[in-house]
Amino acid sequence: DGAGQVTKLKISAKAYEELKAERDQLQQERDGYKNAYEIISERYYTMRSVVAPLVREKVPDDAADRPSIFLVTLPKSGTVFISHSLKQSLGYDYTSTLVTPTFPKNQIWDTMADDFGKGAMVSASHLQPDDTNIAALQRHGISKAVIHIRDPRAALSSWFHFRKSYAANFKGNSEIGQVVLPVGETFAALSMEQQMDHFIDTFYVPAVEWIRGWLHHIPNSDFLLKTHEELLESEPGYLQSVLQYYGISGDVAPVQRNKSTHFRKGDNTSWQEELTSGSVSV
Repeated sequence: DGAGQVTKLKISAKAYEELKAERDQLQQERDGYKNAYEIISERYYTMRSVVAPLVREKVPDDAADRPSIFLVTLPKSGTVFISHSLKQSLGYDYTSTLVTPTFPKNQIWDTMADDFGKGAMVSASHLQPDDTNIAALQRHGISKAVIHIRDPRAALSSWFHFRKSYAANFKGNSEIGQVVLPVGETFAALSMEQQMDHFIDTFYVPAVEWIRGWLHHIPNSDFLLKTHEELLESEPGYLQSVLQYYGISGDVAPVQRNKSTHFRKGDNTSWQEELTSGSVSV
């Protein structure tokens, strides 16, 4: 106060316990993300988000009547294109931080899942189907999800070019929110075959396990399985099937193609020429 005296704020034991529980929950989420990243950072060269997840300050008045869409994709399989087409067509909010972006080891942010449950949101992630994440989905009442898979060999080919492209454009600094995937000089000096061997171990193998995990879980759930082949066959048809699955009426249109929605051409056959002979098998 003005006299330099310290006044202690008295709160009830119940209020204290509630505040302590909230603090412990936030710390658990923070430590969980930090641990998930540290476990895989050196081995997998994974993406790291520098932006903490933020919940919406204001939820649309009709959000409860507009089901949120939970999109779970294999990396490099059209994630941005699909999710932004849905977001733009429906006028939904969008988040890519409901799940930590630390493939193949990631987890759900409880605060973001609560926000997602309020409706009118598209969430795109590469969620790993482990026991912890499945339990979190059930805890938050997320009983519907679109699980989108792609031939892991095609995804590997795209990932290889993606990593090489970002490494070539890396300037030693980054802006908030920018994905930075630096590659050391020693790695850059390796042959294509040696570099590919690295990505087979750090991306392809986890991708195969990711697909197996979801294929094992889907029969015991109400989740919708979609493939990259379906997307290539008919983009409007693919997107409309997602709306139908969620019981959402209306039309959905693909977003305009650009560098942010299509890193490469997105076909599922070019890997046959781009990967070295005998590199991978399914």
